[in-house]
Amino acid sequence: MVAMNVTAIDPTAHYLTVWPAGEAQPDSSNLNFYAGTTIPNLVVVKLPSSGKLSVFNSTGSTGIIIDVAGYISSPSSG
Repeated sequence: MVAMNVTAIDPTAHYLTVWPAGEAQPDSSNLNFYAGTTIPNLVVVKLPSSGKLSVFNSTGSTGIIIDVAGYISSPSSG
């Protein structure tokens, strides 16, 4: 799992969804915003073995900043 701050910069409107690349896009959003605002949100997503994430912008346009804050590792066995 990776914890990140996702920020929409000067968007036209609506929402962003972040999820592990290669998996089906979830039905829920991670960040909802209004036109012309700068909105951040903490997002925690499973990181696949490829290390890649997918980002979906529902409508219009926006700048996106993703800052990784940390990760949550699986507990070691034994």
